[in-house]
Amino acid sequence: MPVYNEGKTIAATVREIEEKVLSKMPNASLFIFEDGSKDNTKEVLSFLIDQHRRVFVYMTNDRKGYPRAVREALMSVDEKAFDYILFLDSDGQYDPDDFLRIFEVALNNSVDIVIGQRRKRTEPVYRIALSSGLRVIEKILFGPPCKDITSALRLIRVDIAKKVAYRVRHSRYSFWLEFTARATAEGFSMVEVPVNYRARVGEAKSNVYSVRKMPKVVYRELSAIFHTWWEYRGTQALKFAGVGLSGAAVILGLSYLFTAHLQQNYLLSTTVSIEASIIWAFVLNDKLTFAGSKGPKRWYARLGYYNMLSIGGLSMNELILLTLTVEFRMYYLVAEIVAIVVTFVFNYFTNLKWTWAGVSRPISIPLTKLDTAAHGT
Repeated sequence: MPVYNEGKTIAATVREIEEKVLSKMPNASLFIFEDGSKDNTKEVLSFLIDQHRRVFVYMTNDRKGYPRAVREALMSVDEKAFDYILFLDSDGQYDPDDFLRIFEVALNNSVDIVIGQRRKRTEPVYRIALSSGLRVIEKILFGPPCKDITSALRLIRVDIAKKVAYRVRHSRYSFWLEFTARATAEGFSMVEVPVNYRARVGEAKSNVYSVRKMPKVVYRELSAIFHTWWEYRGTQALKFAGVGLSGAAVILGLSYLFTAHLQQNYLLSTTVSIEASIIWAFVLNDKLTFAGSKGPKRWYARLGYYNMLSIGGLSMNELILLTLTVEFRMYYLVAEIVAIVVTFVFNYFTNLKWTWAGVSRPISIPLTKLDTAAHGT
């Protein structure tokens, strides 16, 4: 647990974990990482060390901030001494009754990460709206197999926690947003378990997530998501764009050849040229852009998906161009640029999802199976 200004509640939180978890798991220890608190948190933690033999506390005078504190905490765990990290915030909102259930799910299903999906979140509407918006964007960019991407209640294999945490560096507020994105991009298996989420006691987070700071938080976290995406997919996206440009050249070249030299009707020439450019672009993308993520589909199935999505993209381009020029009186070249950008985004992400879906996708377990796994041992 990372702890900052929790002097009023940390003792009760630790006692509850001792009673409901540590007393039932003789090989478990509780590590508390204090982050330069300004209240009496240090004094309370010093007292708790003497009261609980398997509670270990690390304190500092310097305020690191949540993401850095979490990163350093995860990196400090000895993977030779422990197999799993169960991470949670220290504000008492997560119910220790759910901890053993999460652990059973991890063991029974051989997953790398188990996430506690918060039910009935007792938080301000603007914070829930922020999480929902970020979840949608991360879902589009990375496709994580979970809904609660910012939940701090997680059971993670130690080696995986350290590997992913080591690379988290863009997020300034929500460490778990970037952590989930990177874990998904690297193919680690994840599953969610619905957990209780209680009302918060104390005010340690009120200044960080106040309404006044929300624009800054949104900007920082969106920037973190896109920076992380660029690290994993930037080169691939550039290749996809380059192939698209070569496809446009194929259309222009063949249209000119068929119309000017072979005396074919320009509509027929354009239709043949477009289909030829689709096949051309498919071959290049299949061999270069998505060479490592072809998935289980055979080449002709991939070609079928690519063809269908490409035609859909062309239709979208024409619709956007027509709408912007006719309805909004936009200059046609500006409208075409907008249409090209939107169509590129559509083509790239739809092909990534359906045409070249990777072989190893994180798994998702139905809720009924989770309940059976959690209570069957």
